[in-house]
Amino acid sequence: MADSWSVNIYVDGSSNVTVERNLSWLSTDARNWKPVGMENLQIAEGISSATELEGHNTNGLKVINNIVIGAKSCFLDWQSVSVAVSNHTIANNTCVGNDTGIAFGVPAGLSNLTVENNIVTAHTNVSGWLANSDPVPSSSTFNHNIYYGTVLSFKWGSTVYSTFSSWAAVAGESGSSFTDPLLVDASVRLPRLWDDPGGLGNGAALQSLATYIAPYALTANSPAIAINAGAILDIGTSSDTSTSSGTSSGDGSAQTVSKKGQGKTKR
Repeated sequence: MADSWSVNIYVDGSSNVTVERNLSWLSTDARNWKPVGMENLQIAEGISSATELEGHNTNGLKVINNIVIGAKSCFLDWQSVSVAVSNHTIANNTCVGNDTGIAFGVPAGLSNLTVENNIVTAHTNVSGWLANSDPVPSSSTFNHNIYYGTVLSFKWGSTVYSTFSSWAAVAGESGSSFTDPLLVDASVRLPRLWDDPGGLGNGAALQSLATYIAPYALTANSPAIAINAGAILDIGTSSDTSTSSGTSSGDGSAQTVSKKGQGKTKR
């Protein structure tokens, strides 16, 4: 899923959803698109979750084994209506070059979060966060994550931290580190696929999924291997061209959003 307006993959008010095995990215051309209404919604979130209707919630969300490149946030939990967030698992995702890595911003409350085995790398945005949880979550676990970038910026509650050690102490990070995860090439940004006849011209030709995800694979010496961090997408058959996604809203049943845009309801 690439270059959507505002957000690429969105879970809205639906509980027990799994978002897995997706490739989500924002091209440079999309980032440079003209803002509308003074809002930079052309800079989409990679994966995001919120509840926009009273009487629903996103409890039980799992975001696992995804690759997110160049978005506003790799993952963002935000608040629309005042509904607390509980039992969210963010695990084995690879986040590369996003303005913010993994962020929770839900004033109504956060509890029972599990954030583990993720890679957040190539972070250069001075206005964003490698990781952010505001407010401080209760009964939550952060472990075996790798963070890396030229800007060290973390937020725990209302307090900002500029060193990994201070973040790790308050967040209770176990087995985590601030180190280069040694991806094949974390500088690669994926192309615009859409045509713009009036200006930018034709988009890039569609390539295989294997081609798109190759730069974000772990090299043999990657420290992520030992702690099982980062995403490993199942490429499937040679006919697969990309991963896509869906938006789930409001029915409360257990769903997964996964490769080829399939929304599968578990009965």
